[in-house]
Amino acid sequence: MAQTTASTARIQSAATQENVLPRRQVALLGTFMKPNGAEALILDSRGRLHTVTRGDRIGRATIVAIETGALHLAQDGRALVLHMPGEG
Repeated sequence: MAQTTASTARIQSAATQENVLPRRQVALLGTFMKPNGAEALILDSRGRLHTVTRGDRIGRATIVAIETGALHLAQDGRALVLHMPGEG
């Protein structure tokens, strides 16, 4: 069974507010630490949900790591980090 990530009060508050997620941008909705590797739930710029793992691509960026509340990407030689709404 997958382990759940504890939600901070800020995340819980953001989950019930309108206009918290960026429009037309990728948003990190959750991270899941599993025995066979971490997964992340993202909302893409078109409003579709995806479950992603290390090595998957989001547009031109490649997922290089997933940790609790953060998704690490590499794009064009730059390091990028997506955080959960209300975090980071």
